[in-house]
Formats: sequence, C-alpha cells, structure tokens
Amino acid sequence: MHVFENPYIIIASLAIGVVVLAAISICFAVRGLRAANGQTERSFTSISKMESRFKAMGKSHSRLVLYINLSTDNLRVSRSEQKLLLEIKHNLLYTFANGEESFAAAYDDKNYIVIANSDAETIKEQIETCINDINKILLKHCAFNVVIVRIGSYDSSRIQVNFDDAVARAKQACLLAKTQKTSYAEWTASSGKALEKKMKIENNIEKEIDNNRFFLEYQPVLDAKTKKIIGAEVLSRLNSESEGILAPKSFLSAVDSVGINKKFDYYIFEKNCKWISGD
Repeated sequence: MHVFENPYIIIASLAIGVVVLAAISICFAVRGLRAANGQTERSFTSISKMESRFKAMGKSHSRLVLYINLSTDNLRVSRSEQKLLLEIKHNLLYTFANGEESFAAAYDDKNYIVIANSDAETIKEQIETCINDINKILLKHCAFNVVIVRIGSYDSSRIQVNFDDAVARAKQACLLAKTQKTSYAEWTASSGKALEKKMKIENNIEKEIDNNRFFLEYQPVLDAKTKKIIGAEVLSRLNSESEGILAPKSFLSAVDSVGINKKFDYYIFEKNCKWISGD
C-alpha cells in the first residue's frame, strides 16, 4: 500500500501544511508591524540633529519651539494601549513634521520637541487640529481622561537664544498649560517670570515652614450691633528671604502643589495658640 493512500497520513500532511502557512503569515505580519514601528521611530530626528538645524535656521527663519507632554499617569500598559500611544505619535508626526523645515524629536517616552518654521497663527491652527485628532483617537480607544496632551510653545524668531534655553522656555509654557489646566500655552516674558517665581516658592515652601518664616496678622471681627470687637480672623503671611512679604494667594497654591497642607495647617494653628497663650 502506498504511503499517501492512507487517509490519516493525508489529513496529517494537510494539517502540517496549514500550520506552516499560518506560521509564515504570522511571521510576515510581525515583520510588517516591526517595519511600521521602525519607520515611525526613524521619522523622529535626534535631539543633536535638531539642535544643529536650530542653529542653522538662524534668526532669519520663524522658529517656533514646541514642547509636547503626554500625561499617562492613569494608563495601564497593555498591547492595545501601546497601539494607542503609537497612533498619537503618528498624529504628532503628521501634524508637525510634514514641512521641509519642521522637525520632531522624541525627548523621552512621554515628551516630544518640535521646531516649526511657521507663524504663530498657523501653529495655533495646527495645535488645535492636533488636539482634536488626538481626542478622536482617545474616543476610539475609549481612553478619555487617561492620556492628557499638553503643548507649550516659545517663539524664538529674531531672538538670539541657544537651543537649550528655547526648549526650557517651551517646557515652561507646557508647565504653564498644566497649571492653567489648558491644552496649550505660550511663553512670554511676563508669564515666564511669574512661573519661575511660582516654582521658586514651591521649591522653598517647606523650608520656609521649617525656618519659621511665617507670621500672623489679626483682623478684628466686630459685632454689627454693638460695634465691639468679638474676635479676630487670623491671616498668615510669608516673609520670604528672596521674594519679601507674600500674601496667601502667592503661597497657598504652593502648599497645595507640594502636598503639605496638613503640615502647614498644624503649623499655623500651633503658632496662633502660642500667641493666644502669651497674650
């Protein structure tokens, strides 16, 4: 009896053929996916090349520097979510790195830098389009409030500024967008100084408490009928070494941002009790 006249052998041969074809198909699919990913990564330039191009463009070009942050604090790592981030990266490239003198670089996994040879109005339209497209991607993946995109921009046109300073200012604008709870913010001299002051207060706020730099002022509370003082409202002030006397509106947000609300409350309460006991 011939070997291939046996039905079991024929079925086994067909099964092996199907498995081989499936393995080949999977192999090609994986290679295609890797090639697509590689193409996306290669589309981003390096930071060093971007710096060289920034210098080469000079002050004669419109050099808008964008700092883009993807906040993924609530994002769980999975295959579908990696696909979501890949789609967002594609969108960033498509929006900002299409022009001949527009470049995008991956600063790290969550931050990107763009140099755009565009005027401010054009870049605003591009940013609006980009954010709308990303919102559509998030909606498709049911990922709202999971990935938050913030963009800060700095116009370095006609200003003699080095690449690191330009990026730092764009990053400050991105931080300003986070503070203002908006998607986009621009760096200006006034907003930059205000943000630097805010960051300085935040960085030193706990040390100011430890060094007992706060003092209290008492605002009398009057009885509406008798006009007599029946109590007082306690108001805290900060005597900052670098910024001088600051009112609560200047430092309470720093207390909240740093997360030392309880420490500050107990400190002010104890300070007030000591004053009352010694009066």
